[in-house]
Amino acid sequence: MHDFPYPVTPANVDEKVTQPSPEFKREVMKVLTSIVLFIVVYFLLMAGAFGLAVLTGYGGIMLVVSHPSLITLMLGLGLVGLGIMVLFFVIKFLFKQIKADRSHLVEIKLKDQPELFSFIEKLTNEIGAPFPKKIYLSADVNASVFYDSGFWSMFLPVRKNLQIGLGLVNAMNMSELKAVLAHEFGHFSQRSMKLGSYVYNVNQVIHNMLYDNEGYGQALEKWGNLSGYFAFFTNLTVGIVKGIQSILRTMYRIINKNYMSLSRQMEFHADAVAASAAGGNHLITALLRLNVAASSHERLLESYAAWMGENLKAENMYPHHSEVMKHFATEFEIPLVNNLPQLDEKTFRKLSTSRVVIKDQWASHPSTEDRAEHLQQLNIRTEAMNLPAWSILREPEKLQKQMTDLVYASATFSKTPEVFNESTFRDRFYGDIDRYRFDAIYKGFYDYRPITTINFDKPLIRDAGSLSEIVTEELLQSPQKLAILNNDLQTLEAVRMNAAEVNTFEFEGKRYAKEEIGTVIDQLQSERTMLEGEVAYADSRIAALAYARAQAQGVEEEMKLKYITWAICEKEAKESADRYMDIMTIVRPAYEGQITVEIALDIDNKLKLNEKPIKELMRKFLDETNVDTIITADVKRKLSTYVNEKLNYFTVQRGFDNDALTLFTEAMNIFYQAAAQLSFQAKKTFLDWQVPFLK
Repeated sequence: MHDFPYPVTPANVDEKVTQPSPEFKREVMKVLTSIVLFIVVYFLLMAGAFGLAVLTGYGGIMLVVSHPSLITLMLGLGLVGLGIMVLFFVIKFLFKQIKADRSHLVEIKLKDQPELFSFIEKLTNEIGAPFPKKIYLSADVNASVFYDSGFWSMFLPVRKNLQIGLGLVNAMNMSELKAVLAHEFGHFSQRSMKLGSYVYNVNQVIHNMLYDNEGYGQALEKWGNLSGYFAFFTNLTVGIVKGIQSILRTMYRIINKNYMSLSRQMEFHADAVAASAAGGNHLITALLRLNVAASSHERLLESYAAWMGENLKAENMYPHHSEVMKHFATEFEIPLVNNLPQLDEKTFRKLSTSRVVIKDQWASHPSTEDRAEHLQQLNIRTEAMNLPAWSILREPEKLQKQMTDLVYASATFSKTPEVFNESTFRDRFYGDIDRYRFDAIYKGFYDYRPITTINFDKPLIRDAGSLSEIVTEELLQSPQKLAILNNDLQTLEAVRMNAAEVNTFEFEGKRYAKEEIGTVIDQLQSERTMLEGEVAYADSRIAALAYARAQAQGVEEEMKLKYITWAICEKEAKESADRYMDIMTIVRPAYEGQITVEIALDIDNKLKLNEKPIKELMRKFLDETNVDTIITADVKRKLSTYVNEKLNYFTVQRGFDNDALTLFTEAMNIFYQAAAQLSFQAKKTFLDWQVPFLK
């Protein structure tokens, strides 16, 4: 046994805490019932398909024997083929093995990380869970259980693998890491976890029969192309298969609706197991920090992607991840404890971007707020071991660099990249923040929104002697409130249009029936109109204040010109975004697969037609004198290649050209982002220009 840090386990925990609740048992019975129903329905379908194969086989043979001729031979073969193809459709999943993707994972062994293995062994013994089959590390901000699966694993024991994300390790102390892993092993210890395995495999069966039909579709197409007789039976087969798929879609909804409810109960139960092993207070702090860690990780990867165009590559992403989390904490005035953002429930709610709460019946996890409330009710606490979670791993820096290299595994550089360290990262990261930040005089009032339209040809409002009279603390909340309002309105409109199956929702803590949704939407629209008016009025007052002082110095026309330049760039950026969305909607089916030759040819034709005006705009963009301030030389060459090449995206002989599609997608992304960048720069130029006139 190796020496290793191990946080204290709560004493005198009531055994009832980790016993399944009545709600848990009720959901288990519902899932069991739906799985049994699926098995019955599936065997009926299989029996029907087998019976059809026997009947069509017998009928086809008898037709040829009783009336021998070329026509009856073709009809007989068509009948036999119909039965065989329907039966094969129903049973083809039996031979498919689903292997979890491990390309982003690094397996670790006992000899490499003995302390971690000892830690996990002690924890699993405490909880009464089996030791994982294998342990993997990833770059992600999570921990999870996964396993390979096939139809037969519904009946054979399957040992689970554990994945530990180093992004999670980077954001936790030892007590929090123990709590998070205890939660995962809480799933290991649940008998109902086997139900999860059943549901997973049932979903794989249904998904296989609904969507994984590329090879099957090609076989049908080839069979139908052999003869007009066979084409008739191919169409019959397609009709029968669609009927089977319709039944399976219904079964899918029933099973998953029930399982998602059980899954939420399983999360609460696993939380209780974690609290009994590590203290609920540590799982709460871990849960509240996970969102910050995940968003910081995503922002870090976005920065890396942007710097790749300059041939820059990170040496070790985890100190950078810590730096981004610290910046997040500073931005939102979150205290740092042992260099980690320390959120409480009140701060977490302040970061929320919604006043509307939809209890999603399809969500496999309860909300963080619900889980924290449940853990608070359990009231199981222990003292914290504030050692960094890295303390359980040998040679952590070596692992960090290895995982960083894996993150870049699919990246392409024009030449050997320049590897940057922590100091360079801070310079670049905060340099980008400063570059994309408006002057502090505005206090963030213009962040993440366009300037309201200003008509300089009409008299501007002049009712303030200083900027501080306009930009009050109350006003500064209006843009964020507007963003939340727009998000909530989109959510409620989706519910009203039945894009989401919801019967009730909560608004500001009060429960509403779906039928009352119009009342809430009207209220939010009224609030939005009022807030938009407040923001527009403030924009006009600020512009009037600067304009009056610019007039006094005889430079008001320069102010107008800079504003008009921004307005034109903003209009072009919006049009570019709309074109981008339209043309990416056209190409999306090409990436989804499962499409006919006719649809593929239609995609090719539509792309060629719709890309012509966009290519003209790209040519104009490439000719602009300041384009080199927006994109790098490599990106410029890529955009020029796309503009000047005549691409064929699909041919019947060769199918989709992946290189052409990749070039198309990259060019569209470049242009869309460049247009947004031009708009931002014009906005910053205008706002920076008027700063001296507002002081």
